[in-house]
Amino acid sequence: MPQLIGKRVAVNRGGSGEYLLALALSKHGIPYDKVDRVYLGPADGAYAFSTGAVVGWSVWDPYSPSRRFATKARVIAVSHAIDDENQRSWSRATA
Repeated sequence: MPQLIGKRVAVNRGGSGEYLLALALSKHGIPYDKVDRVYLGPADGAYAFSTGAVVGWSVWDPYSPSRRFATKARVIAVSHAIDDENQRSWSRATA
């Protein structure tokens, strides 16, 4: 997670992606304002991530598997490991 400090991360404003990013950063002791959030919906976030316009994408399934395999991205946080209280038990923050 420290690799995200000062970097641009795609996330949906006020939704599951932003919630998961906040949880993941908190879990790793990284202040929320140390990551530059780029507010995009899933389709635009996928494009920004796949083209390198952002270094990370905080997203939930079903969006993450196709992006992970298509871009050789790696999962850096899984919802159950960051105490996600949403019902989306397979949400991920990807970089």
